[in-house]
Amino acid sequence: MRLLARAGLAECALWTRPEAALSEGQRARFRLALAMDDAARLRRPVTLIADEFGAGLDATTARALAYSFARWVRAEGVRAVVASTADARELAPDVIVRLDLHGAALLTRAAGAAPALPVRIEPGTLTEFAALSRHHYAAGRPG
Repeated sequence: MRLLARAGLAECALWTRPEAALSEGQRARFRLALAMDDAARLRRPVTLIADEFGAGLDATTARALAYSFARWVRAEGVRAVVASTADARELAPDVIVRLDLHGAALLTRAAGAAPALPVRIEPGTLTEFAALSRHHYAAGRPG
């Protein structure tokens, strides 16, 4: 229940609903809680990847979720790679990678951040897409 609350699902009435009865934003937060639970059970190091983090949520909920998720990531020692078109300040990232209109990567490191791992951005293959597509938020619950 703690992870459900961290993912913004602290209302007791939500805990009794089946996933199909949740709104799209609530389902996204439920899947985030499932991913957080999986990551907490795995041996370290764990990298959690979140695409379109906070998409479909109102700005206040997205900011609160980002802040809570960032606290959990640091407390658990999990590495997170988060893609978002929104402002990521509440995530307090160590590294921000922005792509310009031509696809060039611009890296900004936070002051006092731990040494960064190398960042490499390259086009993926159709095979990689097929292997990862089941985890996309629009594909339903990952298997």
